[in-house]
Amino acid sequence: HYERISEWLVSMGAEEVFPDAVAMLKWRDRNQRMLPKLALDGISTRESAEQLIHCLQPGDKDSQCVVYGYGAAQPVEIHPPLLAAWGGTLLGFSLNRWVHSLSANVKKFMSVTENITKLIRANKFSLDTVLYKVGEDAVTDAFARAADASDSSQVVLIFPTLKEELQNNGNGSGAAAAPAAAAPASQPRYMQQR
Repeated sequence: HYERISEWLVSMGAEEVFPDAVAMLKWRDRNQRMLPKLALDGISTRESAEQLIHCLQPGDKDSQCVVYGYGAAQPVEIHPPLLAAWGGTLLGFSLNRWVHSLSANVKKFMSVTENITKLIRANKFSLDTVLYKVGEDAVTDAFARAADASDSSQVVLIFPTLKEELQNNGNGSGAAAAPAAAAPASQPRYMQQR
């Protein structure tokens, strides 16, 4: 996904797109005189914001770091001496707030969403999917995996049908529950969805 996203960002005007902090720091060391004025932080952790601030021009040149990701849903804490030395602006961006701020933004968002849907239907994106069957697999593992921000897999819970529920709960006859009890608990199943 990185290649496609970076190509798109460059076509939209970005000069550089970094896959990780190491590449960004190497770039900073090579290009000390060409520091950018704007950084977009989609990771939104203390470390990512601090690394981006170190790669920006000083604040007297109108530098901004825009935090728009959710990271690990923890506050982004920047040390006051770093902010004071940099002097730039740290901004937060909420897509939800932006969409509802103007009626034109709703139309823009819907257009982008439609385009993304078309790309997905045309198999331009691939998404790893992990299936968990409720009642057989450990659902706590599914929730833990879904909450892990570093795991990009989609988690899908498969719920039993009403017929399977009745068979598993033994709707009065013990014979119906026997086939379900014979099936061992399985591991999560992996598949790739395009």
